[in-house]
Amino acid sequence: MHPIVLVHGIANPNTLSWFVQRWNIPLLGSFETFQYFKGIAAHLEKNGFGKVLAPNLAFAAPSAERANLLKIAVKNHLQSTGAEKVHLIAHSMGGLDSRRMIVDPEMAGKVASLTTIGTPHWGTVLADEAIAHWGDPLIAAARKFLDLRGARDLRKGECERMNEELADAEAKNSVFYQTYSSYPTENLWGPFFLTHQFIKKHHGGEYDGENDALVPVDSQKWAKKVTAPDGTKENEIVQKEFPFSADHLNEIGWWLKDPTHDGPDKVKAVYLEIAQSVQDL
Repeated sequence: MHPIVLVHGIANPNTLSWFVQRWNIPLLGSFETFQYFKGIAAHLEKNGFGKVLAPNLAFAAPSAERANLLKIAVKNHLQSTGAEKVHLIAHSMGGLDSRRMIVDPEMAGKVASLTTIGTPHWGTVLADEAIAHWGDPLIAAARKFLDLRGARDLRKGECERMNEELADAEAKNSVFYQTYSSYPTENLWGPFFLTHQFIKKHHGGEYDGENDALVPVDSQKWAKKVTAPDGTKENEIVQKEFPFSADHLNEIGWWLKDPTHDGPDKVKAVYLEIAQSVQDL
């Protein structure tokens, strides 16, 4: 059984837990409150998946830097567990970081599968708009406290360039790729109502701009296959849909509006199903 690695996206709240521990700040709830993948690692471990790695990557650094940090974490985990490969389950920008890490020559043969959830494989118009209007001044102003440069990597043009750059290696490697896409149909968190409507209005595309409030559905789906530039090799990408309505935060268990109160358990079940489904690879 290959170990499971959960790869977080931009703005990881795990960073806050460090401050809580460092300064002995009284908790309002459990440490699960500060987990990006809320309670998911513990749920997988409880169901027989050994030590699940959920590395704390840079808060919002460029994807190439985050990919290098992920590489270090994965290599250390493989060494400590004695495993040959890992299965990556990545959310949002974590999917882009994972793809970059996988094509690193040092990581050849060390990843069995990559499952992305809500990942902007083709970018998001929201990032384009934010960077164009006020992103660069904000990134510069925040540099002393947080590295936000990674937001630029979520623009549509940057993602298109990344797809071209990685296509040859992704088409020729033996990694199993699959994507999960999602969009909300109800109980949309207040601020997400605005971003959802903005993307729906300005993105267009095959799914009429439908999105998870941060990433368009067609961007989450990536493609049905990736083909080498010379046409000699191709790698299939299995496209799946999240089994129920979910926005970008609900995809990782952050059920900010859930009248049934069983949302987190439903999300944990999805991740368990993913982990179980890739074990024969």
